[in-house]
Amino acid sequence: MWRCYAPRVAWFWLILGVLVGIGGGVLVGRRSTPGAEAEREVRRLRLDLADANGKVEDLSGALVRERAASRNTGDEAQRSATDELARRVAEPLAFLSVQIHHVEAGSADGLTMADFSSTGASLVKALEESGVSCDGTPGRVATFDPDRHTAVIGTIEAGRLVRILVPGVMNASGVVVRRAVVEEG
Repeated sequence: MWRCYAPRVAWFWLILGVLVGIGGGVLVGRRSTPGAEAEREVRRLRLDLADANGKVEDLSGALVRERAASRNTGDEAQRSATDELARRVAEPLAFLSVQIHHVEAGSADGLTMADFSSTGASLVKALEESGVSCDGTPGRVATFDPDRHTAVIGTIEAGRLVRILVPGVMNASGVVVRRAVVEEG
């Protein structure tokens, strides 16, 4: 007799256990315990955390890819700007190199200061067309600015009149990359 009811009783307890486990007792008329609700909340929070961690990993990968693409674009733009500068200064630089070679070799017959001046002016013009420019003119008077000038000897107070000995150099953005050398007076 027990053999006949044993499987049914086992199924009853199995179904009852499932209902109690799923509904926390609600489906079979029992109220859920604070511990069971806390456990369900912990499970839900763990799933939310796992989902958030997955999103963070996805976004981190996207950020790495974007930084690499940006770096490549920046490198490419810098190479392009450098190539353009080299193209502009190529001819005057080549002529200046030849002139220096002849002077150093002692075979500068026929080369004059005008030749050097002309070649230098062509080089300065090419640099200016690329955005690199001189800040000041030798011999000119200016008001001392410690961000743009450096004293050849000693220190000079800001706002004093100075004479430019060697001009400074500014990049295409107007940032001083080499301060002008000045003397008081």
